[in-house]
Amino acid sequence: MAGTSVFEVTASDKDSGLDGEIEFIVVNGGTPFSVDSGTGVVRVAANLDYETDTSYSLVIRARDKSTATRSVAEQTITVTVTDVNDVTVTCDSVATQVIPDPNSVNYVVATLACSDIDDPPTAVTYSILSEVALPSGTTTAVFSLTGSNLVLTGDPQNTRYLVTIEATDGTNSTQVEIVIITETQLRLTALTSPVTVDEGVSGNTLHIFNWTDVFPFARVTITSGNDDNKVILYSTSGDLVLLSPYDRETTGSYNYFVQASTSSNQVATTTLTVEVNDVNDNTPKFESSIYFVSISENAIVGTTIITLTATDLDSAAFGPVAQSIVSGNTDGDFAIDPVSGIVRQVKLLDRERTDSYTLILKATDQNNVSSTATLTIAITDINDNDPAFSQPVYEFNVDHNTGMGVSIGNLSVVDADDAVNAETDVVIDDAGVTGIFSLSGLQVETATIMDYEVVRRYSFQVKVTDKGATSRSGTARVVVNVLPATEEPKFDPVLDTITIDEGTLAGYQVYDLDATLLGASETDGTMKYSIMSETPAGGFTVRSDTGQVVSLVTMDYETSAKYDLTLQACIVLDCSIKKVDFTLTIAVIDINDNTPYFNDGSYSIQVEEIVNVSTVLDTIITATDEDNSSPFNVLTYTLTGTSTDFELVDSTSGAIKVANSLNFQSQSEYSYLLSVSDGGTPAKSAQVSVVIQVQDSNTNDPIFTTGSTTTVPDSSPVGSDVFHFHATDADTGPAGELSYGIIIDSSGGVFSLDPSTGILTTGQLLDAAVVPSYTLTIQVEDRGTPIRSAQSTLTITVESTVPNNNDPVFSPTVINVGLARDATFGTLVTTALASDADNGNSGELRHKIQAGNSDGYFAIDSQTGQITTVTSVLLANDAYTLTVVAKDNGVPQRSATATVSVVISPPKTTLTTVDYSWTVTENEDANTEVGRIDVDTGRTVTGTYAIELGNFANTFKISLNAGDSRGILEVNVPPDYETKPLFSLLVKVGTDIGDVYKVVQIQVVDTNDEPPVFAQSSYTLTLAENTPIGSTVETISYTDADSDSANRDNILEVKAPGTSLFTIDQLGHLTLLTSPDFESMSTPITFDVTARENKSPAVTATTVVTVNVIDILEEETVPSSDVTDDALISLELPYQSSNGHVLHTFKPGDFGIAESATATVEYVTVQAGDPFTIDTTGTITVTDSTLLTDATKYIRWVICRSTDGGVVTSRLSLIRIDTFDRDTQMIVIEFAESLTNLRNNIVNFKKRTQVFFSAPTRVGFAQTFDTSTSGARRRLLATQSVAYAYAVADTSADDIANLNQNKTFMTQEQLLAILQQSADGSPVAGLSDPSSLTVSTVQPFGSTATSNSFWKTPAGIAILVLITLFIVILVGFAVVCLLYRREKKK
Repeated sequence: MAGTSVFEVTASDKDSGLDGEIEFIVVNGGTPFSVDSGTGVVRVAANLDYETDTSYSLVIRARDKSTATRSVAEQTITVTVTDVNDVTVTCDSVATQVIPDPNSVNYVVATLACSDIDDPPTAVTYSILSEVALPSGTTTAVFSLTGSNLVLTGDPQNTRYLVTIEATDGTNSTQVEIVIITETQLRLTALTSPVTVDEGVSGNTLHIFNWTDVFPFARVTITSGNDDNKVILYSTSGDLVLLSPYDRETTGSYNYFVQASTSSNQVATTTLTVEVNDVNDNTPKFESSIYFVSISENAIVGTTIITLTATDLDSAAFGPVAQSIVSGNTDGDFAIDPVSGIVRQVKLLDRERTDSYTLILKATDQNNVSSTATLTIAITDINDNDPAFSQPVYEFNVDHNTGMGVSIGNLSVVDADDAVNAETDVVIDDAGVTGIFSLSGLQVETATIMDYEVVRRYSFQVKVTDKGATSRSGTARVVVNVLPATEEPKFDPVLDTITIDEGTLAGYQVYDLDATLLGASETDGTMKYSIMSETPAGGFTVRSDTGQVVSLVTMDYETSAKYDLTLQACIVLDCSIKKVDFTLTIAVIDINDNTPYFNDGSYSIQVEEIVNVSTVLDTIITATDEDNSSPFNVLTYTLTGTSTDFELVDSTSGAIKVANSLNFQSQSEYSYLLSVSDGGTPAKSAQVSVVIQVQDSNTNDPIFTTGSTTTVPDSSPVGSDVFHFHATDADTGPAGELSYGIIIDSSGGVFSLDPSTGILTTGQLLDAAVVPSYTLTIQVEDRGTPIRSAQSTLTITVESTVPNNNDPVFSPTVINVGLARDATFGTLVTTALASDADNGNSGELRHKIQAGNSDGYFAIDSQTGQITTVTSVLLANDAYTLTVVAKDNGVPQRSATATVSVVISPPKTTLTTVDYSWTVTENEDANTEVGRIDVDTGRTVTGTYAIELGNFANTFKISLNAGDSRGILEVNVPPDYETKPLFSLLVKVGTDIGDVYKVVQIQVVDTNDEPPVFAQSSYTLTLAENTPIGSTVETISYTDADSDSANRDNILEVKAPGTSLFTIDQLGHLTLLTSPDFESMSTPITFDVTARENKSPAVTATTVVTVNVIDILEEETVPSSDVTDDALISLELPYQSSNGHVLHTFKPGDFGIAESATATVEYVTVQAGDPFTIDTTGTITVTDSTLLTDATKYIRWVICRSTDGGVVTSRLSLIRIDTFDRDTQMIVIEFAESLTNLRNNIVNFKKRTQVFFSAPTRVGFAQTFDTSTSGARRRLLATQSVAYAYAVADTSADDIANLNQNKTFMTQEQLLAILQQSADGSPVAGLSDPSSLTVSTVQPFGSTATSNSFWKTPAGIAILVLITLFIVILVGFAVVCLLYRREKKK
């Protein structure tokens, strides 16, 4: 082994010192030996293996340690390796052995082959270590070893054995395991016959053939029965697989003959029968797709029309086939027997009503598989209708002296019958007119000369007869009027054109017709005039007797410049023949009767400030003159105004051009009057106001208005405000919208600047001891084109702070003080000074009047707490209650308040009233005039004007106007509304009779000088994907220091890319427009929300919103009784539910998450401002019942997060809650069992109740109650508990795809009709579950029914009978007494 000493090499050197010291090394490497360099001992360095190398030759070198030339000597050593028995016996593996049947003793089961590679090799001996039967493991003794042969020495009683044999060379050994199978008679086992399979399917395994498991080399095959190759049998696995579908209608049963065989030539056979199940794969069919029959219209009801036959190749399980009429039988004239197929007539027919029917017939099996056929029924005619004339009386006119054979009129005949039954003959059925009139077909003709003087009127009957087998007839009367001799009307000429002036009034005669040229008369009433057509209509009429054409309307050229009339004159007695037409054209002459006008009452036009001179404005104003002819519609334009910066292009249009260069700051708006006149005499004209607004261009640089230094405590947390940069820009619009940025930063990113608001905040913690100050260069730039900018440098001093452990303290906290009414500016009112026990910044206090100083009469020194007047209090109120707050500079900041009550005397009502009341705009420029002061009448100003009181911060100044001796009050320092909104000035002026005092009150008008400020400079939101549309996910708040409400009117806006996902209302509610989808969007999403003042110029603030969307595994099918597909959990409750009502408690299974006892589960939802709260345990509770309304749907998304063994599973589902009315849509089911028992069995009872309702109705229970106590609601003495039940009539609303669909609830009456046996509340049979819950009653909700009446018991009924008998006896006795008294009176 390694380290064993083998040999010691020795060497000597006669030198001394290093020259005589010797060291040893092995020269030839690669041998498993080493030498000790000092002693020369040769040792084994690695384990030796005789079987690899039997000897080694080592060259050992000895050398001295001389520092000069080293001397060496070498010696060769041969090392011989002796063999030891160290090699394990190796054996070949033995496969599973099979002992054939039959077998005999001494049968050699297997021969082992083991060897030993030691040299010399050692003989290997064998022994059986164990012999067990499988799988029981029982020890057996049926095998033995003869040398290396394993021999069968006994009768094997088991089918499988495991024999473990040890092979050893005396020192080392190895084990060999042999699995032995004893062959027995081959059998096919577990045969199931017959096997059934549906026709039309394939790919499924019909059967698996098994055989005795001792034959690993058995094979199975189909010997016959598979001629059509429908199946395949896998020979080794025994799987019989259907390759192609069966068709029961072709072959209904198969017998497969199967053989199993082994390598030892054993054979077993069996037969497998496969029965093919019928499926409804055949359509029932009629014998023909088209049928045609005919039937007489007088056929009697019940007549058989035709017998149809429909068959279905499927089995009787899908029959019988039902036949029906599906269309064409609108009036129900026919019926078909669904079984026999006999089509019968069921109503009387009428060919004249319907001459043919086309019926669509359908044959349907029991699975609603169907086919159709067409049956056409033709109705044959009978002569059942009389022929008839089209009218009962015909009246014709004929002229005097009309000759023979002249047609004077036509008759018309109809017969509703068909063919020969409709053929007719017409004759004159009156002998009195024989030879006077005749018929030619249906024409009435003269048979003699008509003479008006002899007969003026004829009347006779005509008769029509059909040609039916039994003829039918009809009559009519003909009246012929003989007309006297008259002349025909005539015009000459037959057309004319005239003119008429526009404005001619209605009733004016424009023309006189004359049609009397041939002798026709206008005076005897034989001729009349009429208008046959008029374009346009309604302008004129004609007098029928004289032919005078008269206007009906006042003539208007613009309405109609021409009228075309067709007039007619005719003989009254024969207008159809004796008539003549006349065409009259009337032209209207135009006059200047319309005033030109502009389409709009005024015009507002925008123009860019930098537009070039001579540019024509985009808006061209055009006037309209409704006169249609020249010169009345020729218009001339003029433009007048106070400025010549704009002018007309020319006088023919309203086009305006720029005449001079524009400057927005000098003049942003122009007003002009545009006039237009027409060419009439006199001319008509109109004017319109034109306002031209100059749009600001980027012509001004922004200007910083803030300082250059500030301080910040080093205890300020990250995100603290440091400085608010503010700049102004005289431009407006985008050119006036400013953006801030740091361009030189000595801090290296310690600070960050909001580009929109200009607010500088800390981005890191500060340390005054490390860096006491920073310098930043800030650039502000506008958004105009080109961009203009300005820079400002800010020095930031970092103050060292100490812990802030103590609140400031006022002593006292309430101060009452009086103040004289004549107190002037700067008068000390009182001192409200707080103290602070802290040191450093934490002990530095700032005092401020927080409330009660709305009109600005008082100010407080932030350091000393001294309260002084900032103006005269002459006009102040009589009393003020000031709230003073003291705040330290520590972190966190601490504060305290004190109340100061100031009473001013004498009362204000005794003082002089205000002489002047003026207003001045906040930040008004210095030297702006506010107003002028006059002295009293009769006085002369001899001195100067001076402001004696009230001039806070020297805001105003006054001077003498030499021209009129008035005092001019001007702005000295721009006023600030937020500092002092109201000034009361006492002005003194010297006059000839002494000083005069005037009281001036000046109200500062708030301007938009304070930007809106968001409560946070940024928001980070986390949303679950699929959060529903309309969900409010955050409230973003802001403030605006401007005092005037108009200046605090800001518009909140979401900027891109957030506009596609969110909207925001003016309360700051950030609401989803679309449902976020993690898979389709990149997160996080970052966008700006701006607060923009709703006026111009607008100041805008910005906050940054970052939205992270959580990926949720969308659960498509959630198994739960109260949960529906598509990740929708659908719940209901009465809208009258009260606070605290628990609607549901979620389980992980509701979300498709496996429940585990070791898992931690929590539920997360977005609070939606609805009536419900969902806590982290998954309990839904009503918390604001005032928000519950009837028939309302509430939507929530809920995430179930399960953590089990460090694995987190999150799934999201949509929660839908619908409300219903308990008074009309809920019933009460009462039980005899306790509430505990009811709640333990409510799920099963719900399933039991559901059986009484057909799909798609779903039953639910709103609440369960204990009624066993005296105070509970109860009806029966046996009642212990109740459940409130309802039913959703249509569960389609439970599908997430129908989320917008309203739920429909069954009414109380419908529920009772299903679950009540009778009106007394008895439950329907089968509703009770005898093993768990017994239903006492089923009642409407709110029923006032009492417990079972005593009068329904046998005792009660007996008493009722006795009472009834007693009443009958009393009535009988009363009747007898009455009769007795009556007889006695007689």
